[in-house]
Amino acid sequence: MNGPANSPPLTHALRLSREGAKPLIAIVGAGGKTTTMTTLAAELAAQGWRVVTTTTTRLFASQREASGAWCAWDDLDALSGLLDRHGRCLVGHVDGSRSSVAGLTVAQVQVLHRRADVDAVIVEADGSRSRLIKAPAPHEPVIPLHSTHLVALVGADIFGKALTDAVAHRAERVAEVAAIPMQAIVTADGVARLLTAPHGALQGKPAQAAFIPFFNRAEDRADKLQAERCAELLLADPQLREVLIGSLHEGWLERRSRTAAVVLAAGEGKRFGATKQLLEWRGQPLVAHVCETALACCETVLVVVGHEAEAVARAVDHLPVELIHNPDYAAGQGGSVARAAEALLAPNRPYIGAAFFLMVDQPLVDADLLRRLADARGLRTIAVPHHGGQRNSPVLFDRAHFHALSTLSGNVGGRALIQRHPADIAWLEVDDPATLQDIDQPEDWEAFNR
Repeated sequence: MNGPANSPPLTHALRLSREGAKPLIAIVGAGGKTTTMTTLAAELAAQGWRVVTTTTTRLFASQREASGAWCAWDDLDALSGLLDRHGRCLVGHVDGSRSSVAGLTVAQVQVLHRRADVDAVIVEADGSRSRLIKAPAPHEPVIPLHSTHLVALVGADIFGKALTDAVAHRAERVAEVAAIPMQAIVTADGVARLLTAPHGALQGKPAQAAFIPFFNRAEDRADKLQAERCAELLLADPQLREVLIGSLHEGWLERRSRTAAVVLAAGEGKRFGATKQLLEWRGQPLVAHVCETALACCETVLVVVGHEAEAVARAVDHLPVELIHNPDYAAGQGGSVARAAEALLAPNRPYIGAAFFLMVDQPLVDADLLRRLADARGLRTIAVPHHGGQRNSPVLFDRAHFHALSTLSGNVGGRALIQRHPADIAWLEVDDPATLQDIDQPEDWEAFNR
């Protein structure tokens, strides 16, 4: 599991914390909803949370057994004691056969969510009859209005299979909503349509709830590649923040998010004796070359300018980049990092889940290295390349660190944050040390040109 130390994967992937609104997480779709609910509840309970799990549909006996402690709605006086002992508890109505759990109303879920002795509520909000994919009926799903998260599951092993009733719950409804003909092979494009259609996975979504598609059961390489392709399609929509890909059965999880790049091009180059960002590299200014590398991976590229700002701006005016001016560039790199982080957090910007911070004087860093750095991150919040144990740039920072980066000043850059969070780092071994070499002295530049 490539996640931060002592940070359970689902808890981390959903960015759950005790700060802010109390979590009320609704889970819909197909491909492991009950497993997701019970796994998340167990993670939170292990961290000291008091978690209620429930359903607004129905759970079978085996699903009830996997949920740990059980409390009937008519016996809520026992709930606090059960949470004291187990940390988590399933709450529902007992049906006539006592073999399954009948769902609560949304009003009853709200009662549980408002309790002072409950830290989080997780709701399975529709059924799927153990299929890999589904489209909701008009009366589904039953999502509490105050939900903070809506997690939409898809079984990633649906990719490459024909759309039939054997793999899809309400297959004809899936065909209609996702524009996939019955018996046709299910592809990333079709699943992306299902997840973003108003009458697909978004049906019944409360306005304030964070919508998070989750491709579970990505246990085959081909399925994982299709899930990644689907994530790319989904993240083209600025309203969607993040996508999860993984396998709860195999115990791994990755987060895919909209990633930006920051090109730090404000320095004076005092040791070099010239403005490095304007040096000609392969027929163009070095800053333009680095921006093109970033644009090969990221739609959003910020260029922080300072020294000779007008000349640097002219060098990239033909590229779709955004300029950020750092008036305190002479004080050191920290101010440039801070200005960029502030811009990434701007409320009028589409949600950015992570950002590369690139130095303008590393001309051999290429798009392939950036992609490998992103892949290496998994659920960790910092990704750093190194050769022989020597760390270097570029560095990938998760959004979780943007606020801390925005407080930097002087000559204190991202290195200080890396030193404070060693357990959160994913390391990428780079075979060729020349890839990470920077231009520090004139002789370095001569060596590069040779």
